[in-house]
Amino acid sequence: RIGWKSSPREPSSFLRRVHTFSLVVALLSACSARESGSGDPADGTATPGPDPSPAPDGAAPDLLDVSLYVEDFAGIARVGEPVRSGVPVPRAVAIRDVECFRVVDSNGSPVAAQFEVTSRWNGRPDDVTRPIKWVLVSFLADVEAGGASNYRLQSSSSPPPAPSPTALGVTEDAGKIVVSTGAATFTISKTKFNLFDAVELADGAQVTSPSPSGGIYLQTADGVRFLASAGVTEVAVEERGPVEVVVVARGKHRSAAGVAKLDYTVRMYFSNERSDVRVAYTFTERDLASIRSYEAVDEVGFEIPVDVGLGPTFAIGTPGVPQAGALGAEAWQRQTGSLSAAMAAEHNPGNADTIAYANGGAASGAGGKAPGWIAARGSKAVVTAALRWYWQQYPKKLRVEPGLLGIELWPSEDVDLRVYAASQKTHEVIVGFHEPATSAEKAGAASAARLAHPLVARCNPEWYAKTRVWNRVGVADPEAYPEENRHIVGAFYDNLFEQEYPTTFVSRAFDSAGRGHAYSMWDFGDGRESTWSNLAYDTPRSLFLHWAMTRDRDLLETGFETLLHLRDVDIEHSAKDTRAGIRESRGVAKPWLGRTRYNPVRGPQSHDLGFEGATGYGFEHSKGQSFADHWFLTGDRMSKEVLAETYAYYDQWLVDATTDFHRSSGSTRVVSHMLLILLGYYDAYGTDEARERIDYLVEYLDE
Repeated sequence: RIGWKSSPREPSSFLRRVHTFSLVVALLSACSARESGSGDPADGTATPGPDPSPAPDGAAPDLLDVSLYVEDFAGIARVGEPVRSGVPVPRAVAIRDVECFRVVDSNGSPVAAQFEVTSRWNGRPDDVTRPIKWVLVSFLADVEAGGASNYRLQSSSSPPPAPSPTALGVTEDAGKIVVSTGAATFTISKTKFNLFDAVELADGAQVTSPSPSGGIYLQTADGVRFLASAGVTEVAVEERGPVEVVVVARGKHRSAAGVAKLDYTVRMYFSNERSDVRVAYTFTERDLASIRSYEAVDEVGFEIPVDVGLGPTFAIGTPGVPQAGALGAEAWQRQTGSLSAAMAAEHNPGNADTIAYANGGAASGAGGKAPGWIAARGSKAVVTAALRWYWQQYPKKLRVEPGLLGIELWPSEDVDLRVYAASQKTHEVIVGFHEPATSAEKAGAASAARLAHPLVARCNPEWYAKTRVWNRVGVADPEAYPEENRHIVGAFYDNLFEQEYPTTFVSRAFDSAGRGHAYSMWDFGDGRESTWSNLAYDTPRSLFLHWAMTRDRDLLETGFETLLHLRDVDIEHSAKDTRAGIRESRGVAKPWLGRTRYNPVRGPQSHDLGFEGATGYGFEHSKGQSFADHWFLTGDRMSKEVLAETYAYYDQWLVDATTDFHRSSGSTRVVSHMLLILLGYYDAYGTDEARERIDYLVEYLDE
C-alpha cells in the first residue's frame, strides 16, 4: 500500500498509515531498548539533494562533526536570534559529556553555545556512563532574509577552546531573580510573580516598575480578578548558561479573597544581548471532578505596566502597512471569528471566512488576518508584544495605553471561555523592551516572525537516518535506495506531497462541505479525516519524522501546530476521576490522568471537551510518543511533563490488559499505542520501570 493513492471521496488513510508506520518503528525501537550493547549505527545513505554550504557529516568514536542548517522562512533578516534545537548523536560515537561539544560558524569560528543532554542510549539522561542520544543545542544565529546559514556541531576528545565570554548572567536571593542579558536587566519576583517586577535597559532607562496587580490574570463575568501573582508557589531558574536563561513559575490564579482558579506554568526565555523575552504561559484545569464540568472565564491576559516616556506613539501590525499614530487614551486591535457559545458542543464549520480584525481607540481600520503584534514608543523606550498563532487561535486582543501594555488571550468582548475539566492551553508571547531609537514597526514585525517561523537548527536527512534515533528511518531521495526499490520510494513521496498531506492539512478535501479547517483557541491544530480526528494516530510524530527525512518545513510547522493541540486539548491533565458518575471504575483509583480524549463521532464535535466520548476509555487511541520527539527537537519541557502524564495512564491500561479487555477489541492498536508511549518515555526518562514495561508489552504482543 505504500504507493497507493486514496480516492478523495474516501476518508483519508493518512493517519491510519501513520499508525502502521509508527507501529513498525515502535517494534524496532522496542527491540533496540531491549539490547544492552552499543552496536554500530546505520549504514551510510546519500544526502537527498544540495543543502546550503554542503559539507560531509562525520562521526567516529568520541568525534562528531555535523552540519546545522539554520533557515529563514519569514523573509526577514535574523540577527543574533536564538536557536534552540535538538541534535541526535549515534550510539557508536559514545560521547558521554557535553563539555566536549562546540558550535562553529561557516568560517570555523566558535560561537557561544550551551548544551543539555535530553536522552541517552539505554539510560537516564543523568547517567554519564551511557552515550548521549539527543543533545539540546542553544546558540544565537545570523541569517539573511530568505536565506540559510550553516553552523556545525563538533566534538573532540578533550574540551575545545571556549568562545569569548557572553554578557548573560543571573543572580538570585530569597525574594527575586535578576537576569542581565547585556541589553537589559530583568527582575522577577519570587513572592509576587507579576512577570516583570522591573526592567532596566542598558542605557539605564527604567521601563517597568513593581506592580503587585500586574502580570497574568483571569477575570470572571462579575469582574473578579484572579492573579498569578497572588497564588505563586514556585519561581526558579530552570536553565542557565552563556546563551540562554530559563525561569519557570508555577502556581494558581487567586482572587483577593483567596479563591483559586486554574493552575498555571510560565516559562520565560532570556537570551544573551537581547532585550526581548519569550514567554510560554499554560493554564490547566486540575480540580473539577466531572468531565462535564467547566470553569467559566470572561477574560484571560497579561497586563504589564510600562513607561515609554514623553510623546508616546503606537504601531499595530496589519496584513499591509502597520497602523501608527499618536497614543491618546489607548489603541487596540481585536482578532475574532465565529465561536460556539458552548465552546465544546460543536466545532466552528467554515470559520476561516469569518476571521477578521478591527482596530480601535486611536487606531482605525479593519481586515482579515493580522500578524499579531503591537508596539508603543516614547522618549525613553519602545515596548512590543507579539503572539504566536494570533489569528489562528482567535479570539485575541492587543492594546496599549499610557503606562500599560495589554495582551488579551481571551477578550471579554467574546463569549465566555469554558475551561473544561482536565484541559489546558498554552500561549507563546514575545515581549520586547528596546531603546527609543529602535523602529517600533520593525521590532514588532520581527517578534511576530520569530514566533511564526522560529529558527531551527536542522541536520541533513542522512544524519537523522544514520543516527538511528528513530530506528530504521530512511531519506526521501530515491537514489539513496537500491534501484529495484526507487520507484516505490518515489511513489510514496509523490503520494505524500500531492495527495495525503494537502488533503489532510491544506484543502481538507475529505470534508465534502469544505469545513475542514480548524481555527479558534480550542480547535486550532486538530486533524481532519471523515470526522474530527483528535490526531488519533499521533499525527505530530509522523510529521516530525517526515520533516527529518525530507527537510520540508511545512511538515515541521504543521507538526508543531498538531503537537500543541494534542498536548493541550486532547490529553486529560487531571488525576481526578473525571468520569465519576458516568462510567464504572475498572480498578484504578485515579485512572484518567494522561488519557487521550477520543472523538465522539456523534455530531460536529471537534473534541470531547465536556463529553465522555464515544468509547468509555479511549484505549484505542492513547498516545504520547510525539511529546518525546518535541522535547528532543525543541527543548520544550512542557512536552516532557505531559509525556509523563501519558505514561501514568499505563496503570489503567494494565488493568484492562490483565482482564483481557484489550483482546476483545480484536486490534493490536490498543497495545501498540501504549508501547509507543512507553518507548517515548523511556527515551526521555530512561527508567528501569519503563524498560520493564516495554518488555512486558513486547511479550504481550508475542503471545
